Amino acid sequence: MTLDRILMLKPQGAAGLGIIVGALIPHACEYLAGAIEKIVERVAILDRDFHHFSNKYYLKFLKKFKPNCIGISMEATEHIDGIRLAKLAKNLNPEIKIVVGGFQPTALPEVFLKEKCVDIVVRGEGEESFQEIVKKENAKDVLGCSYKENGEIIHNEDRPLIENLDKLPFPARHLRRYRYHFSWALKKEADQVSWGRGCYGKCTFCNEPRMNRSTIRHRSLKNILEELESILEYHKYRPVHIMIANPNVMGRKDSDLKWIEEISDSIIELQKDNQLDLTFNAMVRCDVVAKHPDIMKKMIQARISRYCMGIESDNPEDFKKTLKGTLSGEIQRKAIHTIRKYGGQAGGTFVIGLPWHKKEEMIKFPKYAKKMGLMYSAYGIATPFPGSDFYDELESKNLIYEKNWSFFDEMHGTFHIDGIKKGEMEVINAICLGRFYTPDTLLDQIKIERIRTNKKKIHILDFISSRINGMFFMSHGGLGLRGREFKRDAKYFFEGQALDGEMVRERTSKSIKGGGLKTNEILEMKNFLRFMGNQKIQITLNNCGRPLTSYILKSNNYEIEYIEVVPGMMKNNITSQFYVDLNDLDINNPMQIPGFFYRGIIKPYFNFNQSPVETIKRFFYQTRMLLATAYLGIELVLRKCYNFLKRIFLGKK
Repeated sequence: MTLDRILMLKPQGAAGLGIIVGALIPHACEYLAGAIEKIVERVAILDRDFHHFSNKYYLKFLKKFKPNCIGISMEATEHIDGIRLAKLAKNLNPEIKIVVGGFQPTALPEVFLKEKCVDIVVRGEGEESFQEIVKKENAKDVLGCSYKENGEIIHNEDRPLIENLDKLPFPARHLRRYRYHFSWALKKEADQVSWGRGCYGKCTFCNEPRMNRSTIRHRSLKNILEELESILEYHKYRPVHIMIANPNVMGRKDSDLKWIEEISDSIIELQKDNQLDLTFNAMVRCDVVAKHPDIMKKMIQARISRYCMGIESDNPEDFKKTLKGTLSGEIQRKAIHTIRKYGGQAGGTFVIGLPWHKKEEMIKFPKYAKKMGLMYSAYGIATPFPGSDFYDELESKNLIYEKNWSFFDEMHGTFHIDGIKKGEMEVINAICLGRFYTPDTLLDQIKIERIRTNKKKIHILDFISSRINGMFFMSHGGLGLRGREFKRDAKYFFEGQALDGEMVRERTSKSIKGGGLKTNEILEMKNFLRFMGNQKIQITLNNCGRPLTSYILKSNNYEIEYIEVVPGMMKNNITSQFYVDLNDLDINNPMQIPGFFYRGIIKPYFNFNQSPVETIKRFFYQTRMLLATAYLGIELVLRKCYNFLKRIFLGKK
């Protein structure tokens, strides 16, 4: 059967830290589509992870498109939905050839081939193998493939890595059906690039070393710039934020460093000459950043400004046991300081729940992260991904209890740990996130952003908007992944917020020159403060009617004197009191909104249980607070109107 109508599928399931490093865009599907586009009649891409289309929609599409081959690229969390989509296609038309690839099928080819709906597994890089399969209409003698023949599973020899990445066509972005946006850059369209492949690391908990054999291969500068030009044309030169998918874009060798320096120089010139609004995310290693601050400075000048580093731990023993390398606290601190110094955003990931970890050690990681100066931090639960040494070790000891691949998302416990009960890792993860993302951390993010944007202050509305987007991402890409346990996790998240309340107060009470995070020095909020006046405001989070955590803002007419987070609630010298119940934070139930306003604002506003004098005072102060909030609402509406009129009459965004 001729394979000339190809459908590329991205199943639903990208989750956890995978989203942080760019799993949002179906990059692999686009690369594979680009590789075969010129040799087939038609190719299409469906992204179930983004579109969330129903099985009914999918079957209707198959009947109309009539593919004779379907390629499905998947990782662990996409395993279940990938098989589901393959079965639906096979049930509709048994003649459709189903080819699967990606990290998960590469590691477990026999598991996939035992499924009746799967015909071929492509192991490792897929472009050349898939192209050969389409041309030959089968996988016989195609390197890097496993397939079934007469009921027997056959594994062909591994395919050598593609040495010349320049010969690969660019990803088929023109086949996209949607415009993508990253949660941290919602005003810009999103895209993704791979300037190279692989990583020199041999970390035991990662499946990258086997996929790319602990090597790094680069595309040429010319090829990278040509793709950037094609991306700009595709987005019609609108503002774009690009995720660089390389696991370690700086590499380590002199040739790697020279390469990224040349790219940075070229992007600086490109942006300068064309007045472009082009920004980037990248993954780097602490030791390389610490050793080469001059190159990091240039990368940030090129607006490669948001970074994710594998901090992993504060314990050198963890680095040795996981083959992470010779990291140290000093190296981590120097790398973070370097990125911050030049206005970059220093983010880092920690691994929690390694077999030897204790709860007391893990919940200290966020405080360590803040002291080091991290602006963003994730606490991925150690997950035994197939294709990693970690998986092989735990599987050989029969320690992996989780059989549902959807939970292999670094947000769920999946194996037995001495001293840790089943379900406790999720609680520790929630505590860690809460302990790190306190108000002072959010202010610190804006403080550094001022350096990069050359702004003295960020308007309070922009601050609120960006932080809400961040919390929305955390709830959907993080805590929200645990579904029915979201309220439980929220409880521990907010308990974690109060663990370092004194530290929050100390940091927010000092000026920036004094090493602090004085709110009014970072945010433009002069008129808001005038409305609010001299107050001590308490916002209390209740759990089943009982105070869980309270946020205290002490203000005067000119500044926020300090912010404090306390367990329970403070009862003395409070001028305005507001309540929020955990039940009102259910992001999936908009019917909770009326209850939120009633319980949080209206009910305490008309509380007459105090003396007449105290009631009048409270009424006065809470009215000032509501007026200040109303002022922000009016200003927001005026801003929206101004931007709308600007687009209409000037054609500007």
